[in-house]
Amino acid sequence: MGNKEYYGTDMTVDTSKPITVVTQFITADGTDTGTLKSIHRFYVQDGKVIPNSAGMLWLSNPFFGNID
Repeated sequence: MGNKEYYGTDMTVDTSKPITVVTQFITADGTDTGTLKSIHRFYVQDGKVIPNSAGMLWLSNPFFGNID
């Protein structure tokens, strides 16, 4: 499932090198305690920001309701 060319050795996110995974929890009012609006994930590798793969729609839990 997802983009099989995205994550692995010598791929977009190269697993043979150090990776920083950034997950942002965005609230409706921009505060730490506001209602969760969306969750964003991206990677940083070799000083380059790598957006999450379009094929990686990991937030489909009914607990969250309608989240972007």
